[in-house]
Amino acid sequence: MFSAATTNSLILEIDDVADRFGLTAKDFQKYRRLGLILISVETGSNEHEGLTQLTCQFGNRVWHALVGGDKRIVHEEIRYLRGKLSRERRGAR
Repeated sequence: MFSAATTNSLILEIDDVADRFGLTAKDFQKYRRLGLILISVETGSNEHEGLTQLTCQFGNRVWHALVGGDKRIVHEEIRYLRGKLSRERRGAR
């Protein structure tokens, strides 16, 4: 089980996350300031104790990663949202 963290700070190096979207770190930071990149961080409990779930959305691309306590990615996936679902998710900031 995961619950929202008190911060939505990026818990990994910006270069690593930006690369997942094909962006430079500078562009990633610019798009984040403009509100085009949404980030959520959730901390694990019970069977997920010690893990953090990081989700980043840029347009229709959503990258999910499970990050261990040592800041290493344990699992990651990228999804592509289509149409209305993508717009709704962006509007739900």
